[in-house]
Amino acid sequence: MANDQSQDARLVRIDDLRRCLAVAFERLQLTPEDAEGLAGLLVDSELRGHSDHGVAALGVLATFYRDGKLTPRPRVRVLQQSDAAILFDGDRGCGPGLPTRAMRWCIDRARDRGGMAAAAVRDWQLLVAAPYARLAAEAGLIGFACTNFVPLVAPPGGRTAVFGTNPFAYGLPAGRHPPVVLDVATTVSSMQKVRLAAQQGEPVPEGIIFDHAGRPITDPGAFLEGGLLAPLGYPHAPHKGFGLALFVDALGGVLSGAGFAQGVAGGAAGSFLWAL
Repeated sequence: MANDQSQDARLVRIDDLRRCLAVAFERLQLTPEDAEGLAGLLVDSELRGHSDHGVAALGVLATFYRDGKLTPRPRVRVLQQSDAAILFDGDRGCGPGLPTRAMRWCIDRARDRGGMAAAAVRDWQLLVAAPYARLAAEAGLIGFACTNFVPLVAPPGGRTAVFGTNPFAYGLPAGRHPPVVLDVATTVSSMQKVRLAAQQGEPVPEGIIFDHAGRPITDPGAFLEGGLLAPLGYPHAPHKGFGLALFVDALGGVLSGAGFAQGVAGGAAGSFLWAL
């Protein structure tokens, strides 16, 4: 932000920005603790260069809360639990609260057992996968987190959306160095980046979006009218991204009971996390 010299750039203190976002989420009826956690997640994404999942996400989240797609004060429940696995119901919540709790549970169980522990989370918007994989890596373990999303991607050669952006992240401990973290979507671009381009009236590069008929386009406005996202590997190997999306959907959606493929459209997403 400090290096942005554009006319509309504005320099703000990080703490002030975080507090401003927290106040906005509190006005959407989130508890102060959850509001601060969600605000911190957006600021962290902003500082890491992912502006599409940063401050710009506030408007989308506010709409979801007002429309009832997200629950501001969810009632989290443990549905099943064993020595090395746990299943949560998130009641359409959002933010770092429940997935952080789930990953910490995995970390504790993996340490106690000297093996692997896994958690599935139903009906919760993960937003970003990296922080939870990083949490395990900072604890000296290998971490993984993934989540499915509403259908936006068609099979190679098709034009009917089946899977979402379905991001996943791995975290590897690196001794005295910061953890190595990989966080990627199974699409060429996130939906939010395309939405930002539409808001700014700018085209997107070729090979990222299609219209409702499956034709390549660069107009983000046309994409928002029922378009599709290109899977990772497009145009030469779109089956790679589509295949990865399928497995994320199986882990996040099927194991959690949140929904699979087009079944996600009518409900909240599901997530899967583990530590080893």
